[in-house]
Amino acid sequence: MNPTSTLNHWKRKGRAILASAYLLAFNKQARRNRQAFIESAYRLVLKRTADERGLSTFLGLLEQGTPRWAVLEALFDSAEYRRLRNECTPLDVLHALRCQLVRQLPAAEVIVDLGGAAGSSIEGALLLMGYPHAPREITIIDLPPDSRMFADGFACIHQETTEWLVFGPTRVRYLHQSMSDLSGIADASVDLVWSGESIEHITQAEAGEMFQEVWRVLKPGGYFCLDTPNRAITQIQSPSQLIHPEHKLEYTASQLTRCLSEARFQIVQAGGLGPMPKTAQSGVFNWPELTESADLSDHAEICYLLYVKCRKPDLPALPASRRDSALPCPSME
Repeated sequence: MNPTSTLNHWKRKGRAILASAYLLAFNKQARRNRQAFIESAYRLVLKRTADERGLSTFLGLLEQGTPRWAVLEALFDSAEYRRLRNECTPLDVLHALRCQLVRQLPAAEVIVDLGGAAGSSIEGALLLMGYPHAPREITIIDLPPDSRMFADGFACIHQETTEWLVFGPTRVRYLHQSMSDLSGIADASVDLVWSGESIEHITQAEAGEMFQEVWRVLKPGGYFCLDTPNRAITQIQSPSQLIHPEHKLEYTASQLTRCLSEARFQIVQAGGLGPMPKTAQSGVFNWPELTESADLSDHAEICYLLYVKCRKPDLPALPASRRDSALPCPSME
């Protein structure tokens, strides 16, 4: 694990625990009432009242057993807090927003994380980014070490193993294979498949295969959640090429939701991270705009990143003849 990253993580966590202890020691209302605690935390960290969305999110997490100091940790790690301290870059904003998104993913016992290896932690990206629940197991699907373009950036890459690694209540294992191949995972055995900025790394045909595999391993009612760059914005940022050398395809909001719907998933929520309305309207990319309006948004088409939460409906199994043929992602044209 990167020493600087580890130190910063423990600094944030320690600060959150101390702030939580302070609120509980000196604020009787915060001790007795979850909502009062959240409102006090907002005033302490962000110097404002809690907004409706934040209040609802944190109340839900506390009711599910998330410790109170984790609320403070999330606020200290927010882009808004960093803006208050004048230490926020656009990349900081995107990372903080993605951590905020991860904290809102559905609770799940069994998780498959597509492309979920983390450069600084063998636990994987999902736990590192603050997934607030305690899954029983996480299977991380990622490429073999010799196939990763920036393998040197993965400090724990040689610790990745198919054997279960135990972190508190959660066990984690790695399967080194394409995310379009989920062999080794049983049918209808998974509660949540998470694809964090990974679908853009495979082709359109591979995405169709991946959707079929995700459908196969999900339990009826299970969730498939993903985020990915929005080509409507990255096209303005980089008109002649995709924004990363490993990207194979970047989607617009309509393309992504159409692909998922055609693959029979039920769209529960479609939104975005990092709204950039000025860039979208002017056609001129303004990178610092991300630090001005950092938030999750229902207006996916103007956001830098797309987010979709969908589920596998409670439907009877398809005949084998239909399961055996991959469902192609619709044309991007």
